[in-house]
Amino acid sequence: MNEGACRTIGQNADQIHQQIPFSKIPGQSRIFLDYLSSGGNTSEFFPTDVASLDRISSFAREVLDRFPAHRAELCDILVDQNRRFGSSQAALSNIDRLRDVDCVAVLTGQQAGIFGGPLYMLYKALTAIKIAAALEQQGIKAVPVFWAATEDHDFDEISIAHGITEKGELFETKIDVDPADAGRSVGNIPIPTEFKKVVAEHLSRLGQTAFSPAIEKIIAECWQPGRTYGDAFCRFVADLLSDLGLIIVEPLDKRLRTLASPIIERTVEKIDKIITSLLQRNESLTAAGYHSQVLVTKGSVPFFIFDEEGHRRGLKREESGMFRLAGSKENITSDQLLKIASEQPEIFSPNALLRPVVQDSLFPTVCYVGGAAEIAYFAQNSVIYQLLDRPTTPIFHRQSLTLIESRHLRAIQRYGIEFCDLFDGYDQMMQKLIATFVNPLASQRFIEAEDKINYELDRLDSEIAKIDPTLSANLANRRRKINYHIHALQKKFYRVQGEKDKTLDRRLRALFSELYPKNGLQERTLGIDTFINRHGLALITEIYSSINVEGRDHLFLHI
Repeated sequence: MNEGACRTIGQNADQIHQQIPFSKIPGQSRIFLDYLSSGGNTSEFFPTDVASLDRISSFAREVLDRFPAHRAELCDILVDQNRRFGSSQAALSNIDRLRDVDCVAVLTGQQAGIFGGPLYMLYKALTAIKIAAALEQQGIKAVPVFWAATEDHDFDEISIAHGITEKGELFETKIDVDPADAGRSVGNIPIPTEFKKVVAEHLSRLGQTAFSPAIEKIIAECWQPGRTYGDAFCRFVADLLSDLGLIIVEPLDKRLRTLASPIIERTVEKIDKIITSLLQRNESLTAAGYHSQVLVTKGSVPFFIFDEEGHRRGLKREESGMFRLAGSKENITSDQLLKIASEQPEIFSPNALLRPVVQDSLFPTVCYVGGAAEIAYFAQNSVIYQLLDRPTTPIFHRQSLTLIESRHLRAIQRYGIEFCDLFDGYDQMMQKLIATFVNPLASQRFIEAEDKINYELDRLDSEIAKIDPTLSANLANRRRKINYHIHALQKKFYRVQGEKDKTLDRRLRALFSELYPKNGLQERTLGIDTFINRHGLALITEIYSSINVEGRDHLFLHI
C-alpha cells in the first residue's frame, strides 16, 4: 500500500499499529503539515526545527549554559505545589533531580479543562514523559514538566466536557460561570457547591462498569466545591500521571511570577521592537503561503494585566505611544509600565506568544511538546526569543491517537471501513454500506436506471440537434432535473433502508460518535474519563507504551 494512503483500521489483531499521515486528515494547516514533513519554507520560521531526538540532545548544552541561576527557588516552589496536588514520590524525586545544574526539562501544557479536557491533553503529557525518558537513555538528565495554563480567562474554552453513554451516544456536560467571575483566570474561579450535581450527572451518563469506582473517586475528590477549577485540574493530572514522574506547574503562584520578572521587564523595555518584529514575521508567513495563528496589530501588547478584582484585562498601545488598560480611560507611560513590571511582576500575565518565552526563562527547557496550533505559535514567536536573548526552544509534535474498542473494531473489519471513510460523514458512509452489504441489488438498479436514461437521452439529443441545435440546450437542462430527481429518490431509499436496518444504524452512529465525534478527531472532543470508566487506569500505561516520539503520523490503538 502507498505510504500516503489511508489505511484500513485494525488490519491485524495487534493493539496498533495502523496509521495515516496528517495530510489525509481534513482541517490541517499548511504550516503544520510542512513542519511535519520538513517541507515548504518552514526553516525560516523554526530556527531549531526538530527532526530527531539527536537534535534535541545537541541543544541541551546551550540551554544549560544560558539558564538563570534560580533552580533552588524554582524547585522549592514546585515541591510546595506538587505536594498540594497530591503528586507521587516519582514526581517529587524528579523535582530534586531538576535541582542539578546538568538537568534539562521537557515542557508541555494545556488549559484547565473540566474532567481533564480532551484526550490530547493526556497525549501531550505522555509524549513529554516519553521524550524525557528517551533523553535519559542518551545520557542526558531530563524531567517532564506540565504547565497548567490556569492563567487563561476564556472560561468557555474549558467549560465543556464530552463523553459517550453506554449506548454509544455522544453527550455534552457544560458549566456556566458566575457573571462576577467572567474575565478572571480559571485558576482563580472557585467551584460552586452545585457542581457536585454536575459531576454526578456526568458520571451517571457514562454508565456503570467494574472500573467506574476508580474514575468516580478521582473526579469527585479533585473537583470539590470550594477549590478552584485550576487546582482541581492540577490534582487530576497529578492523580493520573505523577506516578510517571510528571512535574506539574501552576503559573498563578506569585513566587513563580516574581522569578519571571526579569523577562517581563525586558519585554516591556523592547515592546516596540517586539511588535514590529511580530508584524514583519506575520507578513513573511503570509508571503510564504502560511497563516498567523495569533492576530497582531500595531496596538498589540503580548501580555495582560490582573486588576484588583483578579480580572485579566488586555492592554493596548495607543498611537501616542501610551498604554491603556481595557475598560479604562487612564493612560500609562512606558516608564510607568516598566516600574510596575519591576515592582508588581505578579500582575503581568503573558499571552499565547509570550507564554513559551516566560516558561523557558523559568525552566531549562530543551523542547516543548505541542499540537498543530502551538506549532503555528512558534512560527510567530521565535522572533520574541531572539529579541529577549533567549535560545529558541524547539517544538516537538505530540503523539496523536484514536482509541478503538473491540466492538468498533469488529464493525470496521466486518464492513471493510477505512478511517478516511469517516471524513465523508454519516450519510455517505451509510449509502456505501447499504450499496455494498445491505441491498446491493437495489443500489445497482439505481445505477442501471440512470445509465439507461442517460443513454436514451443521448440518442434523443443526437436526433433533435439535427432539427434545431437550440433544443440540445433545453434537453441538457431537463436532463439535470431528471438526474436530480433520481438522486433524490436514491437518497430517500438509502435513508429509509438505513432506518429499517436498526443494527447497522446503531453501529454506524456509535462509530462516528466515538471515532470521529463532531466531524473531528476523537482526541479533540472526548475525554479520558470515558475510556478509564470502561477499561480502567491501566489504559494509561497502554497508551504510554504506544507513543512513538519521532513518529509524524496519526496512530490507531486497539484497546
